[in-house]
Amino acid sequence: DFAAELGQQFIVVPIVANNERSLDDFKRHAETLNRAGEACRAAGLKMGYHNHSFEFERTGNQVHYDMLLNETEAELVDFELDLFWITNAEVDPLPYFSNHPGRFSMLHVKDMDNLGRMAPVGHGTINFAEIFAQAYTAGFKHYFVEHDNPGNGIASIASSIYTVRNLRF
Repeated sequence: DFAAELGQQFIVVPIVANNERSLDDFKRHAETLNRAGEACRAAGLKMGYHNHSFEFERTGNQVHYDMLLNETEAELVDFELDLFWITNAEVDPLPYFSNHPGRFSMLHVKDMDNLGRMAPVGHGTINFAEIFAQAYTAGFKHYFVEHDNPGNGIASIASSIYTVRNLRF
């Protein structure tokens, strides 16, 4: 109720505990997200899930992140795709957009340099124009420009925002 009073649109699970990352755990997380999504919907909110790289690990041939996408209800649970972490996991985000259209209403816009470190947007290896060109298919409604622990936070965010504002796709 408090989130709705604040005018929030989403409640997002930012991370799961280190000891809750098995395939069985992700199956339970999907069930929990669906139940939470129902409660959010009743309160006029939407449930979301934010990824890191560990969600792209496999058990057998099952990717944990895919378990979440496949086992959660699209009308109840959205995804906040973190571009740094999916890239860090060496996974291409583009197939996710076409395979799960409309599921990615939120996007964490972070870049990664060629050594695997976070970088200001536009100073790394991620092709943002290619990703943003899929905005309609993916369902992007909100994006958040971020850089964890930059050397100079003001310079990093200024450069990143400039890059995002000037994307051509």
